Amino acid sequence: MTLRGSGPAGSQVHLLAVLDQHTRIVLGQVDVDGKTNELTRFRPLLEALDLTGVTVTADALHTQREHARWSTETKQAGYVFTVKKNQPRLYRQLKALP
Repeated sequence: MTLRGSGPAGSQVHLLAVLDQHTRIVLGQVDVDGKTNELTRFRPLLEALDLTGVTVTADALHTQREHARWSTETKQAGYVFTVKKNQPRLYRQLKALP
């Protein structure tokens, strides 16, 4: 998310946040430095949270094996990640399902 009014184009503040969808409370947020992207901030954002038995949802950018494996193996969480054509093989496999 880009914070509106946080600076001129190219130098605005970007944040990645985690939201409890039931309570609608932001549980945490981390900055996304212009030298990196959200992929590197996924784990630091969720690391401190107890996600046991929780379902983590994320957009297509986070549809990564590493994120899925870490969520299930380390945090004992489930996940629902959006699949788009940026993952062509997985997208084709899912599209072929009845």
